[in-house]
Amino acid sequence: MTAMPLVPVRGIGRRRVVNRQVELLRRCAGKRVLHLGCADHPFTDQRDGQLLHAQLERVVSDLWGVDQSAEGIAALITRGFSSLVVTDVERLEPTQFPGRFDVIVAGELIEHLANPGAFLQAVKLLMGPETELVLTTPNASAAKVFLRALLGGEKVHPEHQCYFSYFTIAQALERAGLEPQEIAYYQDVEGRGASAMLDGALAVIPRLAPALADGLIVRARLTTEGVDNGQRHDA
Repeated sequence: MTAMPLVPVRGIGRRRVVNRQVELLRRCAGKRVLHLGCADHPFTDQRDGQLLHAQLERVVSDLWGVDQSAEGIAALITRGFSSLVVTDVERLEPTQFPGRFDVIVAGELIEHLANPGAFLQAVKLLMGPETELVLTTPNASAAKVFLRALLGGEKVHPEHQCYFSYFTIAQALERAGLEPQEIAYYQDVEGRGASAMLDGALAVIPRLAPALADGLIVRARLTTEGVDNGQRHDA
């Protein structure tokens, strides 16, 4: 009798590779949107017109933003943004917002958090049966991560605490009572000059092997059990 492997290898299959910002804007166009981690602190001032929150405001019907950085929120207010809440995303409460949202965006956020599970449970409280959570996060299996490791380095945001892969992000969502509708990959060309040229060259890799792309982009909804729990919470 052949023993089952303790850690099985599971196939990922062929997945879409998209531009992160284009896909997020497409998913949110014309919708009522809650943007978590909206200030992108401490890079709020540097991003300026390239802030995702600013891009979202141009295409959505209604936009709310959340960030735990009071400084980052203040910077957004000075730029004319409104409907902003300073709070910890691991402790979200429905009473902080007027009604349900069509889409909740958590772009490049979950990898910053001390307790991703608590965050997903908190997000569930803001979701109805039709609400879609759109989450992006760097890919632990990215070709760039591997190449930099070969050179003895790592390019990482000063606040990142973890990495996710295709299966670990799916498992985190499922354990929280959220059902992934799609897990795709994103590949962005960043930087300027030689850096952008190198990024462009590396962008060919995910076309052949999507699992080596820069990041993951996930769409999820409440499971049937999660919807029932949400209805009880509202009662």
